[in-house]
Amino acid sequence: TLDRSAQAAIRAVIDRVLAAADGPVWLSQADVATVLRAAGIDFAATEETTPAGDASSAERLGFPLVLKVNTPRVTHKSDVGGVILGLRSRAVATSARAAFSGNL
Repeated sequence: TLDRSAQAAIRAVIDRVLAAADGPVWLSQADVATVLRAAGIDFAATEETTPAGDASSAERLGFPLVLKVNTPRVTHKSDVGGVILGLRSRAVATSARAAFSGNL
């Protein structure tokens, strides 16, 4: 059972999202993180980044990494090759990002 503060945090996200929705919606990564954190569920650290910030994000997060495209135009990332697993170095992560930029 979740305590009241956790329930309130989750309810705040859901209420805000539903109030702005005019149909089915997907939660943003930030909203999913808020819900999972409030529920006490561990999850991998994430960062949104730009090509210029990729290297520093990779070093901060550590390896291995997963690179996932983040655009509202693509709901099912793996269907378009938008998820790359097991990136084990800065150079590999940078190459993977370049492949995303050229294909999506």
